[in-house]
Amino acid sequence: MNKLSPTVEEIEAMRSSVPPGPVVMINLLKFKPGSGKAAYGEYIKATSGAAAAAGTQIELLYAGRAGKDIAAGELWDLVILARYPSFDMFADFVTHPVYQNDAIPFRTLGLEKALFMVS
Repeated sequence: MNKLSPTVEEIEAMRSSVPPGPVVMINLLKFKPGSGKAAYGEYIKATSGAAAAAGTQIELLYAGRAGKDIAAGELWDLVILARYPSFDMFADFVTHPVYQNDAIPFRTLGLEKALFMVS
């Protein structure tokens, strides 16, 4: 099974290895057939409340239709690039209880697979 999100422990372990300064999170997403896209829409709504609760600043750089990985041939539905002022701010957001309780369940319901990278 494809891992859809990093765990709180994995995020915490990365804090010391990501250099200071802004980070861009790269998300490649494939929705579950049927209601996956709608469930992911609920995830996006829930992230707004979680970001407010965590005091997180998120700058959406790009969100659009993805396509085929020309090297591996994998098909993706959506690509999202989001900038955070620092990895710590991102980590505070995704480890916040509101995000973990209110957003992650919809991410899990909506996604068949995901690739999630820090840049």
